[in-house]
This record gives sequence, C-alpha cells and structure tokens, in this order.
Amino acid sequence: MPNLTEIERTFIVAYLACALWSTSDDTELRGEFLNATFTAESFPVGQLAVAEVQCTEFIRKASNLGSYQWDLTEASQAGHDFWLTRSGHGTGFWDRPEIWGDKKDALADLARGFGEIDLYAGDDEKLYFGGFERILAGVRA
Repeated sequence: MPNLTEIERTFIVAYLACALWSTSDDTELRGEFLNATFTAESFPVGQLAVAEVQCTEFIRKASNLGSYQWDLTEASQAGHDFWLTRSGHGTGFWDRPEIWGDKKDALADLARGFGEIDLYAGDDEKLYFGGFERILAGVRA
C-alpha cells in the first residue's frame, strides 16, 4: 500500500481484517470464518486495489462530515465499522454513539452509500469481493 498515510493504511488493514473475521464460507470451510484459513495476503493485487480505492474515498468523504481528524485507534475502528455497516452485519457506525457521537448516522449513511458487498473464497484459494453487480444495477436503475 504505497503512498498511503498511516491513517489510511490503518483503516484499510482494519477493513480487511474485519471482512475476514466476519465472513464465513459454508461451502469450503463448513461454517468457519475466513480468518481461520486466509490472511490479507490471500487477496489478489486487484482486489486489494479495490479495497484501497473504496476505503480512501470513504475517508475523504467522511472528512467532509466534520472538522475532526481520526487518530490511529479511531481509524482502525472506522475501517472495521465501514465493513460492518456497508455489508449489512447489523452493527457498525450507527451502533456506536460512544465513539462517533452525533456523526454516527451520517457515517452509517455514507458507508451504506458505497453499496453492500461480500467476500468469498475462489477456487484458486484467493479472496474476492462480490456484490458489485448489485451496486452497478442500482446505479443504472
């Protein structure tokens, strides 16, 4: 992840880690969460680039919501909450007023605006993001 700030790097690492521990693959791993078998190195370069672009765009848009700057702990939590919120896990920004205060709903709406995606293990034992078809269909509708 060259040319990223420490905040961006921290956010992206947390986003990917959350995707791994919150996603299971019933077909291959019989319900085990992906982090039991896979790591961030399991993503092909192109998939990491997708995550990088989406995460840095979220950070850029989120910075317009307020005059504060995230520290590393908040950036890590924000990366985690970005994955949970956009992927419909039932928790995320909106569920943490003690962290995000009056910006919790705006951050949740922003995350949902990126569209719901999921994560799956390919036959090549690499990890891929799926669901962009739903996002593109919504854009075309």
